[in-house]
Amino acid sequence: MTTAIIDDDRLAVLSDALQDAIAGRKVEAAVFTTFSFDPGFFELHILPNLFNYAFHQVDKIKQIQLEDALRSTRAVAVYYDAGGLSSEATSAHLDFARIAIRRPTGCFHPKLVCILVTEKVSDGWGDAFGPSQPSALIVGTLSANLTRSGWWENLEVGHLEEVRALGQEGATCPFKPDLLDLLQRLRKFGGRGDDHTALDLIESFVQDRVTTEESATQVPNGGHPTRLFHGQASLPSWLEQAGLAHFGGNLEVISPYFDKDDPKALRDLIDVIKPHETRVFLPRDHLGNALATPSFLDSVDKSARWSDLPAKVLQQGGSALSTEATTQRRVHAKVYRFWNSGGKEFVLAGSPNLTSPGHSAANSGNFETAFLVDMSDPSGCRRPWLEPLSGPTPASSEQTEAETSEATLISIALHLRFDWRRHSFEYRLDDPPSGAIDIRKVAGPRICSILTPRQGPWIPLPKAASEIMEELLKSTSFVELQHSRGTRRVLVREEEMHHRPSLLRELSPDEILRYWSLISADQRAEFIEQRLGEVERLESLQVLPEHRVNVATVFDRVAGVFHAFERQHRRLKAAIANEELRDAKATLFGTKYDSLPVLLDKVSSTDDQDPVMAYLTFLCARQLVHRLQVDHADFFKTCKDDHRHLERSLSRVTSLRDVLLRHDGCRQQFLDWYEEMFQWVIVSEEGDA
Repeated sequence: MTTAIIDDDRLAVLSDALQDAIAGRKVEAAVFTTFSFDPGFFELHILPNLFNYAFHQVDKIKQIQLEDALRSTRAVAVYYDAGGLSSEATSAHLDFARIAIRRPTGCFHPKLVCILVTEKVSDGWGDAFGPSQPSALIVGTLSANLTRSGWWENLEVGHLEEVRALGQEGATCPFKPDLLDLLQRLRKFGGRGDDHTALDLIESFVQDRVTTEESATQVPNGGHPTRLFHGQASLPSWLEQAGLAHFGGNLEVISPYFDKDDPKALRDLIDVIKPHETRVFLPRDHLGNALATPSFLDSVDKSARWSDLPAKVLQQGGSALSTEATTQRRVHAKVYRFWNSGGKEFVLAGSPNLTSPGHSAANSGNFETAFLVDMSDPSGCRRPWLEPLSGPTPASSEQTEAETSEATLISIALHLRFDWRRHSFEYRLDDPPSGAIDIRKVAGPRICSILTPRQGPWIPLPKAASEIMEELLKSTSFVELQHSRGTRRVLVREEEMHHRPSLLRELSPDEILRYWSLISADQRAEFIEQRLGEVERLESLQVLPEHRVNVATVFDRVAGVFHAFERQHRRLKAAIANEELRDAKATLFGTKYDSLPVLLDKVSSTDDQDPVMAYLTFLCARQLVHRLQVDHADFFKTCKDDHRHLERSLSRVTSLRDVLLRHDGCRQQFLDWYEEMFQWVIVSEEGDA
């Protein structure tokens, strides 16, 4: 796992630090930003940190559990550089917004984490009722990309802050203006039709429930408030505005990448800070050669001392994690440390490399993020992090390159998305058109051609292309664009994901009802783990799962149906009240393994299904929908098309009733009375009976 320098020279596993910050609270919304992006790795190894679950180690089972867990959030989004798809990237399958960013200058380079959390309030049955009020926002600036190397291999840096809502102790945020400006700028980088739901929720919280009182801008002992850099000005100018001009003391810089020849970024920094001594970490390859050009090495030598981190920090696993590691990890951290022996210390931690694009204002270079934190301790004595190199400076490596050199050259400003509700494959072109574009399977045949591309909002592609894409997305979310100016791989966005076929589709009607009956999230996760685990073991032997014989009594089965629907009513009522609309939509209208339409289809299409139990299940389903309509009419108004389709499914109860009457017409009077009793329950709950 990646070791990160968290807050100071303390080492921690990055994922552990994030889990500790969330502290078991419920995640309402999350926004991640990154330059390099591996969607599959993000799903399986970063998303689980948002949930207080013990996920299974088998990837397929973990994906099912995550698919379920994500429905409890209101929105999750990843913003990434359109040219930054990792060369080893694997496909996405889960429900989170994937928004590619194109920049006219520089690249989209921030590694930002924003996680909106709320305290869990349970009614004792695993449900939380009432509007969900977020209690805090966790904001982090990192150097780690959303990739395997970023979270599992490198030495990275990160700083996490908790922004608390009004009414709580310490509920002030001196960097609120910085954060709001950053969120608004992030939205502008997107295009028309991008899903900014997660960003909206976070921005609303910061705007309405966070304060910056005058007292919050002053820190005890004469310190400085925490600030958030995002290219408001060039980094040296911004540090000067933040009060670090002529700081003196010592400057330490950790950066894995530099400009090719001229160390202007370092020179401008030194001109503002006026340090007594400057030390710069020297990154090296596996042979010990310096990852900088000869001219850059010589130029820096005139104004700073090339240095190294202690060997124990560079060990694979880190000194805090392992005493037996022998290999060195790659340093990808970006840290600027300003300190003196008297206890004064400021640390800038985040994404800016020691390069001109990294230090430029956002409107002229890269878009970067970093926290500036006052870590001074008047009673303490500070020490250097870096150790000057002994002996001559190592020779330059022939593999010297910039961090962004691996980015795909963006020559086609085309975005693709698939809408699962409308079964529609669409494109959006940001720049003026310049020739035909082929959309192909990666290293495969053509899906369709756009002969005369049009700039503007999302435009539907032919139905045949939509049908191919719908099948392709079950296995991969990548396609390839071919144009006269080049070829590149694109991550397809997926929307209305509650209509996407579930990763698990083998539950019987009885198993779906049993799943609904479970009280806690842990119980539901365990159920899926056991059920999918059985299927996995049987599939490995190339045999089909055996048919399960239900030996329960009639009373058990009837009571089980009522109990399952009552539990589902309580859960859905809580979900809608808490604005967990993704969960409610997936359950009521979706095609997931536990969705109501899936249950109804299986009950009505199973040849050996008991007609009485099928009829009872449909009556309970109709009652469930009507009860929820009474309490949450506005929710159903926003889902008119989905609701209309569900009502058509529920109307099949008439044919099930006909089956019961086919063999005994005398049952009609009883069934009339029985259905009236179901309606009476609904009326009674409205208080009108």
